[in-house]
Amino acid sequence: VSTACGAAEYLTKLAANSLDQLQRLITASNTATIKAQQIRVAGYSRGGTSRTAAELLATHATQAAQTAVEQAQKNFIAIKEGAIAAATMAGEQQAIADLEESEVKTVNLVAKANAIGGTGYLQILPNLAPNRNGVCMADENTPQQLTGSPAQPTADTSTVKIIRLKANKPGTTVGSHLTICGSSDNTGSPPSPTECDDNQDTNIGIVGGKFFSKETTTHSRNIQQDNSEYTSTPQTDTVPSDKTIKQQLAKIKALEVAEKQITAITSTEGLKAIAIGQEMKSKLARVLGGDNPSYTHPDTRRKVDDFIKEAFGADGSEVENTLTKDMIDLKPPKAATGSNTERNQQDVIDPSELAAATTYYTVTCYITEKDQKKYNQASSSCPTKAEKPAEPPKTVDECKKHTTTEDCKKETGCDFDEKKDLKCFPAVDTEKKDEKSFSGKLRVFVPQVFSALFSEVFYNFKYLFSIL
Repeated sequence: VSTACGAAEYLTKLAANSLDQLQRLITASNTATIKAQQIRVAGYSRGGTSRTAAELLATHATQAAQTAVEQAQKNFIAIKEGAIAAATMAGEQQAIADLEESEVKTVNLVAKANAIGGTGYLQILPNLAPNRNGVCMADENTPQQLTGSPAQPTADTSTVKIIRLKANKPGTTVGSHLTICGSSDNTGSPPSPTECDDNQDTNIGIVGGKFFSKETTTHSRNIQQDNSEYTSTPQTDTVPSDKTIKQQLAKIKALEVAEKQITAITSTEGLKAIAIGQEMKSKLARVLGGDNPSYTHPDTRRKVDDFIKEAFGADGSEVENTLTKDMIDLKPPKAATGSNTERNQQDVIDPSELAAATTYYTVTCYITEKDQKKYNQASSSCPTKAEKPAEPPKTVDECKKHTTTEDCKKETGCDFDEKKDLKCFPAVDTEKKDEKSFSGKLRVFVPQVFSALFSEVFYNFKYLFSIL
């Protein structure tokens, strides 16, 4: 940095980069939240062990989302104030870039009578010279190309260079800048050392010159030490002043310390890696280990490994074969998401649609598991040889894949209705149609239940995302 425009560009980038840090945290939180919902939808679409696995994996994604928000909240003030300080300093440097060429114009020699009264007065003419293309612009659309090589950052040091203005001192010899020139002749000529004379006042002129002189001060700190402050370079009668620079650099230092506290937040790792990862094992060990809540303990490790095998499959293989696949291929029905099109689950990222899909599969999973429980209770006594155990009821996913009457009727336990959005759906047993049966009510009035739950979940999600 050797010019005010160069200093302004550096400080502008510093401010922008700090705000980008907040944007990255917001994006990470949103991505992790969406992923958690997609995992839950995939798990509830299958039910059983898949639902348990999905909840554990979704919790991991939710933790990442909450961590990102927590870091943004914790460091928000320092980042905001540091960004404002850097942007303010950039504005000061741009102002300096436009002011540094300001000058007092040279006034040609005139007769003393026209200079100090009588027929006229000699005028001192200040002149501002801002960049006509805009501050730090080569033309109306192109920023100035900065000269020189940019300073190379180091791992330990942060350096800020500031251009400062001081009042330009007048010259001390005859005819030098910002002085009055006296001459015995040469009327109408611009004053200069060759035109001006000592002790002469027949003709008088003004030798012009710049208002300001520039100074560059360098300020640095050790970024590896949080208590390290930016060095000061005391100057008197400068703009910006020492105190102004010190206050602004203190906020930039606080910004740099805050940025060090922010860790990388990611939710892009595969579900299999999460399922068999050390973090998951440590969490399960605290639940299953009892008096030995560490995965390193042999008994606890065995319990955790058995649980992982049951919930996620050997080496997480079942997660890859079910949840990961369903997150890509599962297509929630249009009636569930309220969308005009039926899309793969991985493409459903709108908060309201995700909430609706979660509600849909939560309700259908509940109905299916309740019916399965009734079936298991009815089948608990051993049937006679003449009796054939009833088949478990079909799930929504088993029926909805059929789009014609013929195919639907071939699937035992499914009914077809052309007028419904979900044309092929699980059949309702006659005895379950009695409204006194709670399960029957759920089957008959699923649209009403879904509508009510969708409204409630949509409202809650809308509120959640409004505060994030």
